[in-house]
Amino acid sequence: MTEEDLPRLRARCAGNRSVVTKLTSKVEVILQKAERDTKARDRLQKIDTMLKGKTTLINQLDDQIVALCKVEEIEKEIEEAEELKVRVMDTRADISDIMKATPLHTTKVNLVAGPAETTMPNLVQDNVQVQEIPPMSSGSSQGMPSLNHFSPD
Repeated sequence: MTEEDLPRLRARCAGNRSVVTKLTSKVEVILQKAERDTKARDRLQKIDTMLKGKTTLINQLDDQIVALCKVEEIEKEIEEAEELKVRVMDTRADISDIMKATPLHTTKVNLVAGPAETTMPNLVQDNVQVQEIPPMSSGSSQGMPSLNHFSPD
Protein backbone atom coordinates (compact mmCIF):
# COMPACT_ATOMS: atom_id res chain seq x y z
CA MET A 1 0.00 0.00 0.00
CA THR A 2 1.09 3.50 -0.67
CA GLU A 3 0.32 6.94 0.70
CA GLU A 4 -2.14 7.32 -2.20
CA ASP A 5 -4.29 4.60 -0.57
CA LEU A 6 -4.56 6.62 2.65
CA PRO A 7 -7.76 8.57 1.80
CA ARG A 8 -9.57 5.32 0.89
CA LEU A 9 -8.40 3.61 4.09
CA ARG A 10 -9.53 6.58 6.18
CA ALA A 11 -12.91 6.63 4.45
CA ARG A 12 -13.41 2.89 5.07
CA CYS A 13 -12.37 3.29 8.68
CA ALA A 14 -14.68 6.30 9.17
CA GLY A 15 -17.62 4.37 7.69
CA ASN A 16 -17.04 1.41 9.97
CA ARG A 17 -16.59 3.69 12.99
CA SER A 18 -19.93 5.27 12.14
CA VAL A 19 -21.58 1.85 12.14
CA VAL A 20 -20.03 1.07 15.52
CA THR A 21 -21.31 4.37 16.93
CA LYS A 22 -24.84 3.59 15.72
CA LEU A 23 -24.67 0.09 17.21
CA THR A 24 -23.52 1.37 20.59
CA SER A 25 -26.36 3.90 20.52
CA LYS A 26 -28.86 1.11 19.85
CA VAL A 27 -27.55 -0.79 22.86
CA GLU A 28 -27.96 2.31 25.03
CA VAL A 29 -31.58 2.66 23.89
CA ILE A 30 -32.32 -0.99 24.68
CA LEU A 31 -30.71 -0.65 28.12
CA GLN A 32 -32.56 2.59 28.91
CA LYS A 33 -35.90 0.98 28.06
CA ALA A 34 -34.92 -1.91 30.34
CA GLU A 35 -36.06 -4.34 27.64
CA ARG A 36 -35.26 -7.88 28.72
CA ASP A 37 -37.51 -9.97 26.51
CA THR A 38 -36.31 -12.55 24.01
CA LYS A 39 -36.36 -10.13 21.11
CA ALA A 40 -34.19 -7.61 22.96
CA ARG A 41 -31.74 -10.30 24.07
CA ASP A 42 -31.45 -11.63 20.52
CA ARG A 43 -30.86 -8.10 19.25
CA LEU A 44 -28.16 -7.53 21.85
CA GLN A 45 -26.42 -10.76 20.86
CA LYS A 46 -26.46 -9.76 17.19
CA ILE A 47 -25.12 -6.32 18.00
CA ASP A 48 -22.36 -7.86 20.12
CA THR A 49 -21.34 -10.12 17.22
CA MET A 50 -21.33 -7.16 14.84
CA LEU A 51 -19.28 -5.06 17.26
CA LYS A 52 -16.71 -7.82 17.54
CA GLY A 53 -16.34 -8.08 13.77
CA LYS A 54 -16.27 -4.32 13.20
CA THR A 55 -13.65 -3.89 15.92
CA THR A 56 -11.37 -6.40 14.23
CA LEU A 57 -11.78 -4.68 10.86
CA ILE A 58 -11.26 -1.19 12.30
CA ASN A 59 -8.11 -2.35 14.13
CA GLN A 60 -6.69 -3.65 10.84
CA LEU A 61 -7.56 -0.42 9.04
CA ASP A 62 -6.09 1.67 11.87
CA ASP A 63 -2.82 -0.27 11.65
CA GLN A 64 -2.64 0.35 7.90
CA ILE A 65 -3.45 4.04 8.35
CA VAL A 66 -0.78 4.51 11.03
CA ALA A 67 1.75 2.77 8.79
CA LEU A 68 1.02 5.16 5.90
CA CYS A 69 0.19 8.51 7.53
CA LYS A 70 2.65 11.28 8.25
CA VAL A 71 4.56 11.05 11.49
CA GLU A 72 2.80 14.16 12.86
CA GLU A 73 -0.60 12.45 12.38
CA ILE A 74 0.22 9.19 14.17
CA GLU A 75 -0.66 10.43 17.67
CA LYS A 76 -4.06 11.71 16.56
CA GLU A 77 -4.83 8.46 14.72
CA ILE A 78 -3.93 6.34 17.75
CA GLU A 79 -5.97 8.51 20.16
CA GLU A 80 -9.08 8.24 17.96
CA ALA A 81 -8.63 4.49 17.65
CA GLU A 82 -8.21 4.00 21.40
CA GLU A 83 -11.25 6.13 22.22
CA LEU A 84 -13.42 3.93 20.02
CA LYS A 85 -11.95 0.75 21.50
CA VAL A 86 -12.86 1.84 25.03
CA ARG A 87 -16.44 2.66 23.98
CA VAL A 88 -16.81 -0.74 22.28
CA MET A 89 -15.36 -2.56 25.29
CA ASP A 90 -17.79 -0.77 27.62
CA THR A 91 -20.75 -1.57 25.37
CA ARG A 92 -19.80 -5.23 25.01
CA ALA A 93 -19.36 -5.48 28.79
CA ASP A 94 -22.86 -4.01 29.26
CA ILE A 95 -24.26 -6.58 26.84
CA SER A 96 -22.46 -9.39 28.64
CA ASP A 97 -23.79 -8.20 32.02
CA ILE A 98 -27.37 -8.15 30.69
CA MET A 99 -27.06 -11.62 29.20
CA LYS A 100 -25.77 -13.00 32.51
CA ALA A 101 -28.21 -11.11 34.75
CA THR A 102 -31.46 -11.67 32.88
CA PRO A 103 -33.25 -14.69 34.38
CA LEU A 104 -34.96 -17.30 32.29
CA HIS A 105 -38.65 -16.62 31.76
CA THR A 106 -41.15 -19.12 33.14
CA THR A 107 -44.36 -20.21 31.53
CA LYS A 108 -47.33 -21.85 33.23
CA VAL A 109 -48.31 -25.03 31.43
CA ASN A 110 -51.44 -27.07 32.01
CA LEU A 111 -50.48 -30.72 32.11
CA VAL A 112 -52.55 -33.19 30.13
CA ALA A 113 -52.53 -35.66 33.02
CA GLY A 114 -54.43 -33.38 35.33
CA PRO A 115 -55.80 -29.91 35.89
CA ALA A 116 -52.97 -28.75 38.18
CA GLU A 117 -50.71 -25.97 36.94
CA THR A 118 -46.97 -26.46 36.93
CA THR A 119 -44.31 -23.84 36.41
CA MET A 120 -41.55 -24.94 34.06
CA PRO A 121 -38.53 -22.96 32.86
CA ASN A 122 -38.94 -21.84 29.30
CA LEU A 123 -35.43 -22.56 28.04
CA VAL A 124 -36.04 -21.27 24.53
CA GLN A 125 -37.59 -18.11 25.98
CA ASP A 126 -40.46 -17.99 23.53
CA ASN A 127 -44.13 -17.69 24.28
CA VAL A 128 -45.56 -21.19 24.42
CA GLN A 129 -49.23 -21.87 23.98
CA VAL A 130 -50.48 -25.21 25.24
CA GLN A 131 -53.94 -26.45 24.46
CA GLU A 132 -55.65 -28.06 27.41
CA ILE A 133 -56.85 -31.56 26.56
CA PRO A 134 -59.67 -32.98 28.66
CA PRO A 135 -58.82 -36.19 30.53
CA MET A 136 -59.80 -39.40 28.74
CA SER A 137 -62.44 -41.61 30.26
CA SER A 138 -61.00 -44.67 31.97
CA GLY A 139 -60.47 -47.70 29.78
CA SER A 140 -60.53 -45.68 26.56
CA SER A 141 -57.42 -45.54 24.42
CA GLN A 142 -59.18 -44.58 21.22
CA GLY A 143 -57.04 -42.33 19.07
CA MET A 144 -53.91 -42.87 21.19
CA PRO A 145 -50.84 -44.46 19.58
CA SER A 146 -49.64 -47.72 21.02
CA LEU A 147 -46.23 -47.59 22.67
CA ASN A 148 -45.60 -51.18 21.57
CA HIS A 149 -45.13 -49.98 17.99
CA PHE A 150 -42.67 -47.19 18.71
CA SER A 151 -39.66 -47.02 16.43
CA PRO A 152 -37.19 -44.12 16.50
CA ASP A 153 -36.66 -42.39 13.17
